Amino acid sequence: VEGSYSKPATLTLDGTGGFYHFTSTLTNTMLSAYGKLGLPLGMVRLYGLVGANRHQATWTTTQTNNDRSVTTPDGGSVTIPGGTQKFVLRTAGWALSYGGGIEVWLAPKFGLYVEGERAKIKGDSRDGDQGKMDDRLTTFRLGIRIRLLGR
Repeated sequence: VEGSYSKPATLTLDGTGGFYHFTSTLTNTMLSAYGKLGLPLGMVRLYGLVGANRHQATWTTTQTNNDRSVTTPDGGSVTIPGGTQKFVLRTAGWALSYGGGIEVWLAPKFGLYVEGERAKIKGDSRDGDQGKMDDRLTTFRLGIRIRLLGR
């Protein structure tokens, strides 16, 4: 059994149209728990993992509309005032995670590993809004393993 905590970098998107501009950000945290099954091959161990994750994400969009002047049918001009709107969607939910990896034991108590995980990120609004999150996250990890007990 293994667990992990992930906090990917904040995703930021900026855009501009004829009379507006916006900035959107997505922050996400994920807690995963897996069962692992491995196949030892001498100093190498191949393994797979399957489990579940719990995510919490916040998607924020701030849009600013510029003032616009329009011509009326009688040839006059009217200014439509702009403004700023902010939309926030906070989601949370459980979903499936799976992956696999390889360990290489360089010494009886010291090894290196690399593994990959594919996680579905799915959840409903935490605030009762209509929005949902339905995405995927692929991560790769590498590191060291230190055996504390046993051979």
